[in-house]
Amino acid sequence: ESNDGFYISECDFKLRGSGDLFGVRQSGDMVFKIADIHNDYKILLQCKSDSQEFLNNNIENNFKDYSYYRNIVDQLMNNN
Repeated sequence: ESNDGFYISECDFKLRGSGDLFGVRQSGDMVFKIADIHNDYKILLQCKSDSQEFLNNNIENNFKDYSYYRNIVDQLMNNN
C-alpha cells in the first residue's frame, strides 16, 4: 500500500507489538500490562517526567517522607 518507511514501521509496530524492550526478544507480544506503549506514549512520557522530578526532589533526603515506596524499590533492587 505504501513506500513510506515510517508508515510501514508504524503499521508493523501495531501488528507485531514492541517486543521485549528490556530483554533479548526482537519482536512479538511483550507482557506490558500497565499501558499500551503505542496508544499511551504521551502519558508514559509524562510519567517519565514526573518520576524524574520526584527523584530529583527526594534523592538527597533518602526519600524519608516516602519510606513505603523506598522499601518497595529496595526490595525490587535486591531481587535482581
